Amino acid sequence: MEQRKMLELNKHDIYLLSDNNIAFYISIPKVMEFNSVNISIDLKDNFDKININKNDIVYVKDELANIYQDIDSENITLITPIFYNDILERIKTEPKEGLFSYLDKCLSYIINNAHKVLVEKNIQVNSKIVIVKNDKFANFINWFSARYSSRIDTKQYSELLGDFTSIIPVVNTDNIISVPTEKVNADNNLASGMQTNLKESHSTGFISYVLLGVIGIVITLVILYMLL
Repeated sequence: MEQRKMLELNKHDIYLLSDNNIAFYISIPKVMEFNSVNISIDLKDNFDKININKNDIVYVKDELANIYQDIDSENITLITPIFYNDILERIKTEPKEGLFSYLDKCLSYIINNAHKVLVEKNIQVNSKIVIVKNDKFANFINWFSARYSSRIDTKQYSELLGDFTSIIPVVNTDNIISVPTEKVNADNNLASGMQTNLKESHSTGFISYVLLGVIGIVITLVILYMLL
């Protein structure tokens, strides 16, 4: 993804990472005053205000300053995504599995690219991802955090400002969430059956059910043969 420094604060630089399909802002610490950083994601329904394709650059920088100034002194690597389609509007009124899976893939793509950039800058990243609570997207946030409960946490924005000032380091240089590296298809015609490649532990149970089914068929055939 293309990187562009948008704003300099006292302790963080705000970068825009983008490609043809998706973009996000991220706060990157200038000096490592903390043991490690946490990635937090804030889904905003008014992200058009910080879309440089739709607004004057000076206006966008002012809006970014309003967003990121509060966390400048905190141990928070805050991500603000920008979507080029209406996915966030749709999940408000259409809580469909296909839409959730699509947004799941988008966020995983964003997380992996953010993690990659931080590691390239020799910044240690904690493995826990925080999604900022937002009632407008509560259905998706609850679904997403439940699906990856071991790696995703949810907090109010106000909680972030108090929780991450002292962090125990977690050595982790692998992708936090593994997804394909190809670009996300952001076509407005979202396929209802889109699935991510996030790792899930369902294969063992599936094999067990298949094995039980085969055994049941064999027993049935044996009984029928004995009755003939």
